[in-house]
Amino acid sequence: MLRINALSLLIVLTLGLAGTAHAGDELLRNGDFSRGKSGWKGEGKVTEDDKENKYIELRVDAKDILDFYQEDLDVKDVKDLVLTFRYKTSADYSGRGIQLEFVRPTGGFTYRTVSIQRTPEWKSYTWNFARTRDSDELTLRIKILEGDGEIMFDDFSVIAK
Repeated sequence: MLRINALSLLIVLTLGLAGTAHAGDELLRNGDFSRGKSGWKGEGKVTEDDKENKYIELRVDAKDILDFYQEDLDVKDVKDLVLTFRYKTSADYSGRGIQLEFVRPTGGFTYRTVSIQRTPEWKSYTWNFARTRDSDELTLRIKILEGDGEIMFDDFSVIAK
């Protein structure tokens, strides 16, 4: 009888924890683009440098606004997130930068606009995103605002906090 109760408790705990993100869990899939655009939708092409590092590259022309995104980030029971990534630009880049959005299933979203300065070296960016507002899922959308030139991104990570 004790063995059956222990087994039942183990099953209930396992099922109760499945699908729930915990502090420190990575919520994105393929944030380093090692599997191409798998898990990502939208604009951009995956490029490989001479060190075999893959990253996504987007070219904006004048008034274009481009985006790429990843849906179905499981944020059930998660209140805060930490988004990190790296970026660099082409030597001829000039533009308004990017808009980072966490989009809720209702269509509402929280965003942050980030100025991107011309830089040939990889730069890191972090956003401590608070209050998922009891959403079970979010979409991470990256919009490249009007400009000219190329912006490259790599090593996206969304960690449950």
